Amino acid sequence: MKIKKILALVLALSLLTVAGCSTKKSNDTITDTTNYSEKGDKPVDETTGDTTKTESENAEENSGKTTESKPAKEEVKNTTEQANKPIKIAIKLTDGRQMIGELYPDIAPISVENFVNLIEKNFFDGLVFHRVIEGFMIQGGGYDESFYKGNFNSKETDTIKGEFASNGVENNLKHTRGVLSMARTQVPDSASSQFFIMHQDSPHLDGDYAAFGKITEGLDVVDAIASVSTTALTGTVTFVGQNYPQQMTDIPKEPIVIKTIDIIE
Repeated sequence: MKIKKILALVLALSLLTVAGCSTKKSNDTITDTTNYSEKGDKPVDETTGDTTKTESENAEENSGKTTESKPAKEEVKNTTEQANKPIKIAIKLTDGRQMIGELYPDIAPISVENFVNLIEKNFFDGLVFHRVIEGFMIQGGGYDESFYKGNFNSKETDTIKGEFASNGVENNLKHTRGVLSMARTQVPDSASSQFFIMHQDSPHLDGDYAAFGKITEGLDVVDAIASVSTTALTGTVTFVGQNYPQQMTDIPKEPIVIKTIDIIE
């Protein structure tokens, strides 16, 4: 009788141990993968505390990892591809014209994120293209129509990191016709909301300005804006409560107003 009881107890303990191993392996498949990549060592079997396993256990574990790690890797790959996918935008003017473009988060993620955030806040609604130079570029995103009445105070928002080579950031998007890029002062990390669209190729800007997108449809609109008559205006800019006179050139004689910029895809 004692022998039967002992055998029964051993059998029960064996079943309990096997059940524990099975549960632990299925729950820790991803954790084990993380341990391998971060520590580079062999994970300990948390059920038995033993790093030595039978061939059948190793085969079972490896089989489980192969089956379950593929979807995880595929999910990461898909997430990365989605994050790097071009973002399609429409720049709509108050006169009904529009330009369709793409933003490239894989090239300039900070600039694209900033631009998208401003679009979502309707920041660009009612702002003008205030600087136009035929054969070079058209610039906007900083001033509303009060600019034409001498208010040279730009609409303010946060500045961002300049994503270009001379500022220590790789950016291989060239300033060719139709490319979108961030305007800035002489300070490398001073870009905020003002952007420009290349009318013609300008390779001298490469490496010194953060190109982040491109106009893909409506280059005829870019051409039309670039060819308008321009003038110079005198206005004031406020600094620490004081107004200072300032003159600006290459200003379209008639306001070219952005109705809105939309994300369309």
